[in-house]
Amino acid sequence: MSTRTTLRPAGVPPPADPSPEAERHPAASAGRRRLGLPLVLAAAVAGMAAAMLVPVAPSVPPGARAWTRYVEVRGRRRSELVVAPRSGTAGLPLYVVLAGSDATPSFEERRDGFAYLAGEARAVLVYPAGYAESWNAGQGCCDGAGATRSDDVAFVEAVVADAVAHLGVDPRRVYLVGYSNGGKMALRMLAADPGAFAAVAVYAATPLVGVSHGPPVPVLLAGGTADPRTPWAGPPVVQNGALAPSVSGAAAILRRRDRADGNGETTEAAGGRVRTTTWRGSSPRSLVRLVAYRGRGHAWPQAHDSPLPLAPLIVGFFDLVGSSPAGSS
Repeated sequence: MSTRTTLRPAGVPPPADPSPEAERHPAASAGRRRLGLPLVLAAAVAGMAAAMLVPVAPSVPPGARAWTRYVEVRGRRRSELVVAPRSGTAGLPLYVVLAGSDATPSFEERRDGFAYLAGEARAVLVYPAGYAESWNAGQGCCDGAGATRSDDVAFVEAVVADAVAHLGVDPRRVYLVGYSNGGKMALRMLAADPGAFAAVAVYAATPLVGVSHGPPVPVLLAGGTADPRTPWAGPPVVQNGALAPSVSGAAAILRRRDRADGNGETTEAAGGRVRTTTWRGSSPRSLVRLVAYRGRGHAWPQAHDSPLPLAPLIVGFFDLVGSSPAGSS
């Protein structure tokens, strides 16, 4: 495996993503491509106010810098966005963030709200680019990555190994975050290579592969109780052509996996609009946290549209977990 680092020239932004809040639906994207010019212009005028908010570049805070790094995996050259402190990266935790489908790494970096960690020299952030802006999360899901059976497990593993080798991050504090399709991929990594991660956190995602076995890994599972695409409760349903459990059902699966069979501790915040339940087991690594955003849909909770942004909740969870005993596998 070989790697190469490239700095993006100043003033040349990555491609813009037309959706500032929610992961775009693949069917909707295809429909837009079939629209004639008059309809496209009409839609653009109708959505002008929202379009003015579309991010076009990483939101790098003071004290941080961003660049594109390339990793070759299975003969394919793949990229990632790195956001890191200017003061150095050695010994810092690593956040690997997997974007939702149809989203660029730079857009995901804008959306999730973790960049302040790099500005405060608290972590290194990497945003791997999914194949065709999608992830092969299992059962043929999703989109181009699933259709081509992209080896995304090897890619995520290569991203972690590269960061440890070339950025000097702490291999015992590698944290995995995913949203929607990226969250499904994060849960696939939990099954494929659990020893590589100190903890995992996802929003609007449930596993598409078996995750019932393996060593305990702390997991934060969050979702909106009104999400029509990833239901909060009920039996498994078909999502993106794959059978997936509800968020509550996934929490029960992960509790069994982590042997977090203690009584749940529940707290509420933001006037009861955010409810958090935590289960623990006898091992420090037996920890499952379920975060319910009452009345919310599929969109990642951000500071401008949620009474309690998700990013600080995930950071607090990872800080609670600390380091893994095994480190990078």
